[in-house]
Amino acid sequence: MLPANRRTAYVSNAMDYMTDLSWRERFEKDDTAGLKRLGMKVEKLDLREFFGQKERLREEVAGCGVVWVSGGNTFVLRQAFKLSGLDEILLASVKRDFVYGGYSAGICILAPTLKGIAPMDDPTAKPYGEVEVIWDGLGLLDYSIVPHYKSDHPETKAATRAAEYMAANGMPFRALRDGEVIITELTWKCRSRSSETWWLPDGEHHREEQEGEPDGQECDHDSAILDEDDGCNAEQQAE
Repeated sequence: MLPANRRTAYVSNAMDYMTDLSWRERFEKDDTAGLKRLGMKVEKLDLREFFGQKERLREEVAGCGVVWVSGGNTFVLRQAFKLSGLDEILLASVKRDFVYGGYSAGICILAPTLKGIAPMDDPTAKPYGEVEVIWDGLGLLDYSIVPHYKSDHPETKAATRAAEYMAANGMPFRALRDGEVIITELTWKCRSRSSETWWLPDGEHHREEQEGEPDGQECDHDSAILDEDDGCNAEQQAE
């Protein structure tokens, strides 16, 4: 499961809305210590340092075998992904022997839409200034994640409301208890265009593609998504 390249970019920008910096530092310290115990070579990647500098960020991520993303506010994290270009980098640069992992907001962002997570995270949080709320997730999963479901966690009641909302609106999701894990191995098809190459999950069609036709060149690549936080085999509807 772990890649040969243990260099790990640790992204904690989902916590950029927080004002208690000492609490955040303790949280980050615990995260990085856990990753190091697994043999990861952890380097903090603060996306704020790359806002408007996508190509510089692309070079940084290209040298990593793992991108690990912490919890916090999913909407804040989505803003950081957009402003830095990490969203486009992940969609365009998926490669062999690569792991994207994380928990809570770090996995919720992979859904097709973030609408169902609004009962848990404040969509109006804007630590980077006045920016438009982004409701689209990355679409690397074809379902939403509800973390902290029926768990000993301050957000467990909000998680129940999120699960009820998704069930009522016919949104596919997985409600995950703390300590459970989802591991998803993806086979990607490389679809080349004249300007850029995009990696799309084989058989998935929910992501909007750029204009223009593929040049016909396709090749399969494997990648993986790991949700360390909140679970597998949970019911996909609120009980």
